[in-house]
Amino acid sequence: DDSKITEFEELNQVIMAMIDQGKKDFQNLKEFNENISHEIQTPLAVIRNKVVLLLESKNLDEKERERMQAVYQEINKLSKIGKSLTLISRIENQEFKRLDSVDLAVSIENILSNMEEIIDFKHIDISRDLNPTTLNCDHILADILFTNLIKNAVQHNKDGGSIKIQLNSEKFEITNSGENTELTTENLFSRFQKGSSTKESLGLGLAISQKICDIYGFRLVYDRKDEMHTFSLFFKR
Repeated sequence: DDSKITEFEELNQVIMAMIDQGKKDFQNLKEFNENISHEIQTPLAVIRNKVVLLLESKNLDEKERERMQAVYQEINKLSKIGKSLTLISRIENQEFKRLDSVDLAVSIENILSNMEEIIDFKHIDISRDLNPTTLNCDHILADILFTNLIKNAVQHNKDGGSIKIQLNSEKFEITNSGENTELTTENLFSRFQKGSSTKESLGLGLAISQKICDIYGFRLVYDRKDEMHTFSLFFKR
């Protein structure tokens, strides 16, 4: 509010200028993140295609082929990191505001169906008890959240291991066999933290999951008993 006191009026002007500058800085940072994420994908795609052509060449010896394969894997990794960090930024900027009525049991079955090949390849035994449950949230974020949790259980599982999934109106719980890691729960949800030495893991999936939980007030809890790992997602804190 306007004030007749000179010092208060000057203070108001300074505060308003700081607020305007903060808004501009936030918008500039948001646009920078979006632009760099978009622009970096094009040269990465070009490099990836060139590497593929080299890998298909018959002029490479075995050692050169191994080196090019390593380059190809790192290019894919860099692309995934860029997309994941952009997603985290978009979530933090609250760009996902739509509320959908998501049938979680159907979504989970679809995710398991999409991962059927890798599950069969690792001979993982899946058991599930899915009660009809509906959640009001953005369906894209819901798919990312449950895909990350299920993918984590599959990726960090052992050959011939097991996964147990339970779903009801209060929580989603997934338990998988795996390595006996010493990583703490606090570190597990931080960016670039890995629960195992799996090369394919970027250490961003659980960080993204935690950001989604923060938006909707969900509570994600990790527990380990020997080689059995459990993530419990409570829909109410």
